[in-house]
Amino acid sequence: FRQKMNVIPLLTLLFTNIVTIKSSCPDEHCLSIPITTLVPVNSCCHLPSKNPFKTRSATIINGETYISFLGPENLSDAAPIVIAAAHGGYLKPDSIPDRQTTGPYCPSKGCKTLKDANTLEIARAIADAIARKFCKVPFLIINHLHRSKLDANREIGEAAQSNPTAEKAWWDFHDFISEAQGLVVRQFGAVSGETGREGARGLFLDVHGYAGTDWVQGDGSPFVQWGYRFSKVLFRL
Repeated sequence: FRQKMNVIPLLTLLFTNIVTIKSSCPDEHCLSIPITTLVPVNSCCHLPSKNPFKTRSATIINGETYISFLGPENLSDAAPIVIAAAHGGYLKPDSIPDRQTTGPYCPSKGCKTLKDANTLEIARAIADAIARKFCKVPFLIINHLHRSKLDANREIGEAAQSNPTAEKAWWDFHDFISEAQGLVVRQFGAVSGETGREGARGLFLDVHGYAGTDWVQGDGSPFVQWGYRFSKVLFRL
């Protein structure tokens, strides 16, 4: 995404502008609904001051939004950034049975049903901060279903366990990501890597949480962890 932004100030922005949120938040103590308030953009920016994000598409079933796809009103205002939050949803509709943690759909270690607390809020905070700082609007795809109903970050069998409603939400979540990537390609172009595979000239941020205790005993990791699949040699660490 070098056509529009430099990666260093963007990464600095992500670290410094995300609101600190308590990491150990049991589901029953978290907010019962997703955050919808957006931070106003800089007053000198041409974007709408109240809400620079437009709902480009959504999966609405029984009056509830299960998957939402947000982005700029005009493609010329787009940032070459796609953000996804697969495990931060709160909705637990009775029409979708709880996913089983063991059985034919699950791997040997079992299926995970605990949500990544506050990752929906972090994804929104990142998107808001980018719009405010750069006056460019990223694309944001959110799964509002709790992980006990849908795991949007797994193959469809494990993710939806053959429930048709959950399967539709799964397909829409991934279709919206593909659509966002296509819009980034349209606006910013594509790039080919060493393998010859072509991808969008942009950045995809897949926001997850980590509840392990291998960093701080009993309190999880105190760090923001980046999964970039690059060698440390590349960053000269």
